[in-house]
Amino acid sequence: MLRETVRFWNAFLHKDQQAYRWVSSPSYSPEHGPISIGNTYDQSLIWQLFHDFIQAAQELELDADLLTEVKEKFDLLNPLQINQSGRIREWYEEEEQHFQNEKVEAQHRHASHLVGLYPGNLFSYKGQEYLEAARSSLNDRGDGGTGWSKANKINLWARLGDGNRAHKLLAEQLKTSTLPNLWCSHPPFQIDGNFGASSGMAEMLLQSHTAYLVPLAALPDAWSTGSVSGLVARGHFEVSMSWADKKLLQLIILSRSGGDLRVSYPGIEKSMIEVNQEKAKVKCIEKDCISVATAEGDLVQFSF
Repeated sequence: MLRETVRFWNAFLHKDQQAYRWVSSPSYSPEHGPISIGNTYDQSLIWQLFHDFIQAAQELELDADLLTEVKEKFDLLNPLQINQSGRIREWYEEEEQHFQNEKVEAQHRHASHLVGLYPGNLFSYKGQEYLEAARSSLNDRGDGGTGWSKANKINLWARLGDGNRAHKLLAEQLKTSTLPNLWCSHPPFQIDGNFGASSGMAEMLLQSHTAYLVPLAALPDAWSTGSVSGLVARGHFEVSMSWADKKLLQLIILSRSGGDLRVSYPGIEKSMIEVNQEKAKVKCIEKDCISVATAEGDLVQFSF
């Protein structure tokens, strides 16, 4: 599936000679218009597609010729730009008409141009200035919207590490966009609101879209003490944990497929770390980041 989709976009992209950049054309930002070239939504999705294909092709040692072409274009996609107002550009060609359109669309339920923040991992490769620009964009769009929109914004705020803002939206989602039977209300019913809200709760508790598994990534004050079990992180790691006063007490991770387990958490290297109830060999990668080699079925326990 990745290969065939990549073949399409590899053939479909156009070279913007002026900007020395590969762009989609025509391009559109959902429900916002106008039709343009190389809009952030499209470019972010293509970036993610190419990123995932490159990883898969290298891991599987397949499609060497296509991989070479994709790598060359990948480096010249440049999906994210910051506009004059300090927000993520929605349109690459953001001249006066686009800027005015953006002002009209303030407080809008859509945040399509932030798809690289969630569910993608594009922003994790960018600097802090891009995260601040995403924060500014989200503030500009506001907290309003229907069930699916609020659910999406829960995830976006969680990715920015703002657990309290994510929790505020979750509370509003349950209060104003959820029926008595717990279905998401967007007449008559909208499943993406349900899926998105539950995803948002998981994203507040655990993130793994970077090189590390990050527990309590966006923990709100309202959940200062608690526990969770059965969350699954990238790399096929099943996570259970308990915490008090917003600090981890215990973290238990089942390695379902083996491989290096990388965890990022303040003071993680000072915790007691065991694999199958025996003291673990731990590699400290950098401050607050460790790596533990695991085999399929290993149980890794961190005690704080």
